[in-house]
Amino acid sequence: MNAAIAKYVLGSLEMVCVVSQLGPSIGAISSDGKRIETIGNVKVYQTAESEQGKGIITLRWRGQIDEKMGPQMVKALKKYRSKTDHFIIDISSQGGYVNSGEVLIDYMKKLKSGHTIDTRVPRDGKCLSMCVPIFLNGENRYAGSTTKFMFHRPWVKEKKFGSSIKEQARQRRYKARLNSKLSQTAWRFYNVHFNYSPIDRRWLKHLEEQWRVKGNDYWTTGEKLVHEKSNVITHLL
Repeated sequence: MNAAIAKYVLGSLEMVCVVSQLGPSIGAISSDGKRIETIGNVKVYQTAESEQGKGIITLRWRGQIDEKMGPQMVKALKKYRSKTDHFIIDISSQGGYVNSGEVLIDYMKKLKSGHTIDTRVPRDGKCLSMCVPIFLNGENRYAGSTTKFMFHRPWVKEKKFGSSIKEQARQRRYKARLNSKLSQTAWRFYNVHFNYSPIDRRWLKHLEEQWRVKGNDYWTTGEKLVHEKSNVITHLL
């Protein structure tokens, strides 16, 4: 089948994309549609009916992933799961509570057997820290070339030591152990959300090297992620 070029307006952003890349359920989207409800801080939008007879529901979140974010997003997904087979999670966030983000991720995974769930960050948006694992759980993952991304280096809070010679020696030994092997909690986050994700294996090694060399979090843009073939983003806005 020849790829048909269609124009979509995703939120306030326009993009031109190849329909065959998006899968059959994307239909002919002209916009996010009208806002039909607000559930807590989640804004709910619905498009006109798709070719399959159901509209696409967009759930929009802006700001910190606080303790209410996960439960509110899940509440919206549950409410509209029988009314659509296609969700878009539209998010721009500086990150926040891991547990709250994982509440959303766990339910997204449950819904995937009967629904398409895409994720999107606007061109002028950001996806930092806990936002990244949420974004990675989209089947199609949209972001702008200038969208900011930040990948947390696995870390643990360092212990404090005294100023005596004995205490300083203890601190050096402690830091050596810390640098060679981080805590199980820190590496659990890495394994669950990065190692077992759509991220390209070679790029993941690149990310690990950046963490090792720079010793801190890794900042980048949507354009670089696509250029480096990371597979973090599947479609540029």
